[in-house]
Amino acid sequence: MKMKILFVTYASANGRGGHLHSMLHISDFISGFYDTKVLSLGNGDSCVLKASKNYIGSCIVSDVKSIVKLDNQLSQKLESFLPDIIHCFDEYAFFLCIHSKKFRSAKFVFTKCGGPSSPNNYWFYADNIVLFSAENYKWYQNKKQYKKANIQLIPNRVNELMIGDLLPHGIKRNENTFYFMRIGRIGINYKSSILSLLGLVDTLQNAFSIQRKLVVYIIGVIENDIIFQEIKEVASERRVNVCFITDERTIHASQFLSLADCVLGTGRGLMEAMSLKIPVLTPVVNNQFPVLVTNSNFNDFLESNFSPRNYISNINKEEELHRIKEMINNEQSFNTIKNETYTLFKSRLSIDSTEDKYKRLYADTLSRKKTYHLINSIYLIKYIIQHLWM
Repeated sequence: MKMKILFVTYASANGRGGHLHSMLHISDFISGFYDTKVLSLGNGDSCVLKASKNYIGSCIVSDVKSIVKLDNQLSQKLESFLPDIIHCFDEYAFFLCIHSKKFRSAKFVFTKCGGPSSPNNYWFYADNIVLFSAENYKWYQNKKQYKKANIQLIPNRVNELMIGDLLPHGIKRNENTFYFMRIGRIGINYKSSILSLLGLVDTLQNAFSIQRKLVVYIIGVIENDIIFQEIKEVASERRVNVCFITDERTIHASQFLSLADCVLGTGRGLMEAMSLKIPVLTPVVNNQFPVLVTNSNFNDFLESNFSPRNYISNINKEEELHRIKEMINNEQSFNTIKNETYTLFKSRLSIDSTEDKYKRLYADTLSRKKTYHLINSIYLIKYIIQHLWM
């Protein structure tokens, strides 16, 4: 009989967070060898998770009354499906599920999908933990509270994308143009990376002999109109050619990746571009401009999950700029970086290479004794207050 695994996360109906896409990809992959279902907790069916062939719907968690009736909702959604393992992709879902009578006999896996490690000495407790970044892995390994926990570093979480068709969007490539791209909401969280990309292009145009026209595509909904206007003004002042796509086409923004020669990205957005053999830039806290991801610095970026917290010790700033210039001017250099990028994706980031890792994880989870910590009940109360009244 196949092992039964239920994937659960807290998600709003309109939520499109990276952890939802990670759960979608991982759960669909796991369903190739285990009996798998996908469930969301929140205010309606997740627009991302609905794409899963294993999605069974959402349990409403919007007030105290619905939380009290969560077991009844779970019974209706699951019907005869009795999971051996509950795999949660955020803390709130984890706290709700471990306190459910419905899952009293099930074992649990918690995936922390990124972000900095907790500043607290304890944080909550999970018996089995999957981590995407080396910084999180080291934090957990160094905490005595997790000495007996089953902790795994599995950064692979992206399916290989297929090249999209640009024609329906009315966009055509010009082979004499080199296209940079940044996909992300136009607001405070992405402002600095967008401006750093504009600064990089400005420097390339004015300080180096660039043999092609440079164009920047910025694709994302406008969260803050003041920041949007500021970005346009900076681009105009620096004479950087920028094209914005901010309409409904942003829902499927990854379709535009086939236009890009180079993508500035973080997290899974960067990884999706790598799956298409597209050279990628990522922010670095100790450099004014983003840096090209290569074999030599990949582990540095993996340490911080390809986030804005990226740091490279002993960085040679002039050499980094020269590498980008050569990629633009020299076709052989560009192709070398493309192939290197794809090789890194296949070996270090593609979910296709994780079957044995997840099989061992789930087997170990079933063999381990399930523990309970009072601290988790305290955190459940905290999250209920945070989600319902703040």
